[in-house]
Amino acid sequence: MLKNTIRVLAFILSLCILCVVAHAESTTIDFSVYDTKELTSMYGNLIKELSERLLPSSEITITADSPILFRNIPWGTSATEFANSLQVQNISGSISSWNYDVSSWEFEAKDGEIKPVDRLDDAGFNYSSYSPETSVAGFKVSEIEAGFMYTFDDNNLFKDEQKSSLFSAKYTFDVIDGEASYTVLASKLSILYGAGEEGKNSTGYWSTGGDFHVYTNWTAWYGPDDTGVVLWRVYETYDSNNTVKADNVYLMYGKTNSLKLMSALKSAMAREELKDAMQSTDMDGL
Repeated sequence: MLKNTIRVLAFILSLCILCVVAHAESTTIDFSVYDTKELTSMYGNLIKELSERLLPSSEITITADSPILFRNIPWGTSATEFANSLQVQNISGSISSWNYDVSSWEFEAKDGEIKPVDRLDDAGFNYSSYSPETSVAGFKVSEIEAGFMYTFDDNNLFKDEQKSSLFSAKYTFDVIDGEASYTVLASKLSILYGAGEEGKNSTGYWSTGGDFHVYTNWTAWYGPDDTGVVLWRVYETYDSNNTVKADNVYLMYGKTNSLKLMSALKSAMAREELKDAMQSTDMDGL
């Protein structure tokens, strides 16, 4: 989605420049006075502004008294520092050694589940710890994951683990009774963060092994500084006898403005792509 959006915005940018030049009465922008570096920066900034204006807006209620964090680790922490922090807590994991797709913390109800609103390809790193030998709020955890975005400044895009930025982290629980676990966890989170915003979603599927439905219940809590946490339970039941086919509980912390962060990063990546192409003398395939 973001990839298509950036193409549309690039087209809009071209139109904007043409309109400014064609219709300006008292002031004409003379782009020839800017060097390539300045024009590339202007391109990135304009794409960033237009992208942010196209982002969907939503009303949220902040109920937590302070920013919501994952295991007291500040958002923006690098992947390297994050792994070290968990190691101190006796949790071992690994960081992806390849460019990782970044998925937004913001979610939407779809196909009986809740899923990220958007995704940005090859834009960061992922941390994962399987069977971390730990429990959260009295429940065993089977996996811990965390997402990190590349960072950038006005001149450069940084693709290093040491300069990446934490924006989301998730627990996958290993529980027997999903309904009871979800209820207990929601109660404990409400004590910490106030009344959450609840939702549910479902859809049916046809299968040769038996038709079934997928259901999701979720509760989200929001804190200051664009932070939040969402708890959800996904379970499947066979239509023929209502027996449970699968039952899973998840808890994800993150930056509730991750779509905006992703948009800004996409603009920086587009700026770098343009800069590299303009500096390249490669004529292959033309």
